[in-house]
Amino acid sequence: MKFKKNILVPSEFPFEITGCNGMINNQELILHYTNESINGFLKITVSPASVDLDKYKWKTDKFYTLDDGTRALYRGDFDLGYEMRFQKDGLHYRVAIGNKKYLKKKFQAEDLIEIVESMQ
Repeated sequence: MKFKKNILVPSEFPFEITGCNGMINNQELILHYTNESINGFLKITVSPASVDLDKYKWKTDKFYTLDDGTRALYRGDFDLGYEMRFQKDGLHYRVAIGNKKYLKKKFQAEDLIEIVESMQ
């Protein structure tokens, strides 16, 4: 409502969701889905797109193209989790699967693409 836009939320999740909460921090909306038994989380952060997606790329990050032609940036080489970023309708989305050291499964770009493509 703050930016008069509808946000995208997933219909596919990387694990069973046992809890969900959200908050607004300045210009960011943060949705935090959790599974307590595996100590994992799916975090979606939405903010106005103010910088081109290319500016977020680190050395090992890789670009993918989603089914609808949207470019997405995958980051799998950081200690806390796996992340995919994309921009749509003037909004910047960060989708992260976290608590990497406790998760039994290693997630790949395709896993995050499946989540991102389910967002409506």
